[in-house]
Amino acid sequence: MGSLRTSLHQRRSQLPPGEWQAIGEEARRHPLHKLLLESPFTRRAYDKPRGYAGDAVLMDLIMA
Repeated sequence: MGSLRTSLHQRRSQLPPGEWQAIGEEARRHPLHKLLLESPFTRRAYDKPRGYAGDAVLMDLIMA
């Protein structure tokens, strides 16, 4: 995951915002996106039900 994060960060810094947004939209249509959201941690961070990713419930998942 670390190398993926680094690679995506580098790619994002090299692309105009519109192109980066298009990549995100394409990634959300990929079947792997649904699989990743099966994790309660990933799902909560993605959904941000309280408006931000690091709410108390997510912190509880991290500490468990």
